[in-house]
Amino acid sequence: MIGIFDIKASIVKEIDKVLKELQIELLQQGHKATGALIQSAEQKTAFEDATRLVIDIYFNDYWVYVNNGVAANRI
Repeated sequence: MIGIFDIKASIVKEIDKVLKELQIELLQQGHKATGALIQSAEQKTAFEDATRLVIDIYFNDYWVYVNNGVAANRI
């Protein structure tokens, strides 16, 4: 029988794959000045209660600017 911790382990493994794909995408888009953004990718997974698993994915705060760009007058 599959337990809840087995399910969590499977989900964590899949989220790690998603993070790896995001890191590859950043590299392919040329976003590797220092590599800090790519290396900052991490996940935290925890049970909120017996029926709810919470997954948080983190990158350095400036990922929004890398993703959305910055107006020329702000450079």
